[in-house]
Amino acid sequence: MRKFWIVFVVLSLALGMSCKKKSEKAKEAPKVEEKAEVKEATEKEVTTGKMTDDIWVEMFAYTTYITGKYAAKAEKVKTTAGTIRLGEEMGKEMENVYKKFGVTGDEFSAYTEKLGENPEYYVKLMERVGKQIEELQKEGK
Repeated sequence: MRKFWIVFVVLSLALGMSCKKKSEKAKEAPKVEEKAEVKEATEKEVTTGKMTDDIWVEMFAYTTYITGKYAAKAEKVKTTAGTIRLGEEMGKEMENVYKKFGVTGDEFSAYTEKLGENPEYYVKLMERVGKQIEELQKEGK
């Protein structure tokens, strides 16, 4: 189980770093079309809302736990209809997590991206996420 969390943290760190690199490349890319500039100017800027480290840790733990729970269930499903039903159930459970904390998916993603700017701090938070997931597993939520 310990190996799983080490791999999980390493993969999460790699994902965070790749998001940062993509974000930097996007900032450096010149605007070619005038239409794209107009579209970007009219789009709403995504903020992190009321996200905090504590909320992020809880949400990341819940979403990871939910994903793992449904992945295990999916291994036992033999029909496409069953797989679709599981996907819908998982989607509802994920929506409930966002509602519980009063945060949108965009806000969660924006906060995750900001955390990726400081890899050491991100790893510390991921350690907290791992502990929280263990608690969720013990509780069987």
